[in-house]
Amino acid sequence: MGTLVFQDILIIFLCSLPVAFLFLKVRLPVALGFLVTGALIGPEGLAWIQDREQVQVLAELGVTLLLLFIGMEFSFDVFLKMKRASIQGGILQILVTVFAGWAIGLLLGWGQTKSLLFGFVLSLSSTAIVLSTLASQRSLESIPGRVSTAILILQDLAFIPLLVLIPWLERKGDVPLWLEMGREGLEAAGLVLAVYLFAKYLARPFFLHIARTRSREIFVVAVIALALGLAWVTNLLGFSSALGAFLAGLILGSTPFRHQALAEIQPFRFCFLSLFFVSIGMLLDFNVLRENFRLLLGLVVLLPLLKTLVTTGVLMTAGLPLRVSLTTGIYLGQIGEFSFLVASDGVKRGLIDPPFYQLIIATAVLAMMLTPLMVKLAPRIAALVSRLGPFRRFRDAEESALMEKSQGLKDHVVICGFGPLGQTFGGILHAHDIPFVVLELNPDTIEKVQRKNRPAFFGDGASEELLFEAGLEKAKLLAITVPDFLNAGAIIRQARGIHPEIPIVTRAKFRNEVEKLYAAGADVVVSEELEGGFEMARYCLLQLGLPEEEVKRHIQKAKEFGSADFF
Repeated sequence: MGTLVFQDILIIFLCSLPVAFLFLKVRLPVALGFLVTGALIGPEGLAWIQDREQVQVLAELGVTLLLLFIGMEFSFDVFLKMKRASIQGGILQILVTVFAGWAIGLLLGWGQTKSLLFGFVLSLSSTAIVLSTLASQRSLESIPGRVSTAILILQDLAFIPLLVLIPWLERKGDVPLWLEMGREGLEAAGLVLAVYLFAKYLARPFFLHIARTRSREIFVVAVIALALGLAWVTNLLGFSSALGAFLAGLILGSTPFRHQALAEIQPFRFCFLSLFFVSIGMLLDFNVLRENFRLLLGLVVLLPLLKTLVTTGVLMTAGLPLRVSLTTGIYLGQIGEFSFLVASDGVKRGLIDPPFYQLIIATAVLAMMLTPLMVKLAPRIAALVSRLGPFRRFRDAEESALMEKSQGLKDHVVICGFGPLGQTFGGILHAHDIPFVVLELNPDTIEKVQRKNRPAFFGDGASEELLFEAGLEKAKLLAITVPDFLNAGAIIRQARGIHPEIPIVTRAKFRNEVEKLYAAGADVVVSEELEGGFEMARYCLLQLGLPEEEVKRHIQKAKEFGSADFF
């Protein structure tokens, strides 16, 4: 048996390497590569691995470590600093999606329990695949990218309450629902109280004693033991073991040893997480694909569409523009990796039957595989939809309030994006009494700028109407400080259509973006990588004793060349 386990693990890693490398080369999330690997080598594919149970044990360990990480990384301070629109939109998105899934299930005659569990499954999106796709396409710092990240964090946190709620759906015998919920609620409250007391009075001295041994081995064993121990306790109480791992992470996160714990078990996280995605791929039954092809095709189209509409609606309700809301909705249209755990827990408790579980698995895997394409197309789809007649009224409503503010603007600077870089630039303009207008998608920033009696408009600088209302045709300069390369290019093209002669200065995070932004129509592109290198070189050369004039000459020569490296 032991030999077979090692053989299966060897097959998984040997097959995962070339597939993951291929996905990386074509700029697709590696997690998708692991899913494909599992489907290929699993019992329903090439059947190189027959026993899924052995791999499933390792996958569950990987999920336990993942939840341990989420618990350790969770910070109430960071949570409270998240933008109001993102928090409101994220919470509403989860609640409305659960309700929509429940309502669809009831219409299809699935019953209360199965329908509600389906709503739970539908409410979560894939953090691993969405964030890695946004990062590879350099859209993580865009406004929809940041909103998506905030909502995905909320969804990961919402996974914990969902795990607590699932046992309540499992009613045994003739016990009244209120009594069953009361019992489960007391158990959950008792568990949280015990964890709180342990974190407050015992965790710090315990790990302080461990740290004094100066043994990394003992420290790692203590961390893993805490996670597995609490996972075992929560499992005994009828809750998911993943809940216990998350609580263990919260305990560790409350101690001064949080960062060391994160550093020590980081390698294990990715190793076991890859096993988790491979095990999900192995669950994919090709017979289900063949027998339910039309139904699956409909689900893969309709469920992401439903999630997109829900997310778009709730984000617009929270005050975000149509274009940003729709782009974010498309980003989050798939079913997430934690949905597999919710569905798996439902199967174990008999809340859903295996065929229905297989349908969920197949739909989720196919939707995940389409995510990179949808993320790439999302901004174009959102721009196209915002121009359609029925939706123009939303855009007009967002921009009508700008008419009054834009009167009298002349010979000013238009700043698109007012983050740290934009604020620095704006502060220097203010010191020289140069008038400027701010275009920004962060409502809190807009409010702060307006309190200083500066004209600031809420919206995306890529909007032609917004640039017009900011008085671009009468402005002296356009400064684009947004970190998103694609958004900067869109702003440049719109601005050139309004004012072909206006000087445009923009930033580029990476050197390979510089020429593309020049090609889009920018007059000056400030490369963060190059300028950072020049400034470091200037400081180092002065510290090494070179004359200031000579240093200036070297730096200027490098700037004229466009680089100072050897390649």
